[in-house]
Amino acid sequence: LSDKVENIPNKYFSKCCKLTEINIPSGCKIIGDDAFNGCKLLTTIDTDNSNVKTYGARVFANTSIKELKFNKNVTSLGNALFLNTPIEKISFDLELKEFNCDSLSIENTITEVEFNETSFTEKAFTNKTNLKSISVNKYLGKEIPNNCFSNCTSLSNISIPRTYNIIKTNAFANCSSLTKIFIRYILYFITQ
Repeated sequence: LSDKVENIPNKYFSKCCKLTEINIPSGCKIIGDDAFNGCKLLTTIDTDNSNVKTYGARVFANTSIKELKFNKNVTSLGNALFLNTPIEKISFDLELKEFNCDSLSIENTITEVEFNETSFTEKAFTNKTNLKSISVNKYLGKEIPNNCFSNCTSLSNISIPRTYNIIKTNAFANCSSLTKIFIRYILYFITQ
C-alpha cells in the first residue's frame, strides 16, 4: 500500500483468499471494521512504521496472524479483533486501560503478551493455558484483580512493576508452572 493511504475502509480486504502479508503504510490512521476478516492465508502484518490510531472491530478475525505489535499511536481497539485467529504474541506499545483477552477475542493460542502501560480486569487472562509470559513496563491499576491469571497452567514468568497495593483472591490460582514473579526489582519464588 502507498504511504498516501490514510484509511483502510471496512471490509476492504475481507476474504482476500490469496493475501499473505501486508505492510501498513505510515500515512494510514484508521483500519475499518473487518478490513482483513477472512483472509485465511494472512500471516504477516508489518506495523513497524505505521501511525494507525484506530483499529475497527474484527480487523484480524479469521486470519492466520501469529504475532502483532500495536504502536503507541493507537487510541482505539475494536471488539473481537482476533476472533478465530491463532495469535501467539502481542506487543502493546500504548496505554491500555482495563485489558481483557475476551474483549479482543484473543484465543487460547496466545503464549506471550508485552505491555507498555496497562491495568487488568477480573479474569483478564483466565484459562489461557498456553500463555507462558507476561511483561508490563508500567502498571496503572491499584490491584491485580480476582482470577486475573487463574488456570494459566503454562504461565511461568510474569513481570509487573510494584505500583499496586493488593493481589486479589485467586489472581494466580492454578498457575501450576508459575515459578517466578518479578515485582519491581525483587524476585519472589513461589513454591507448592
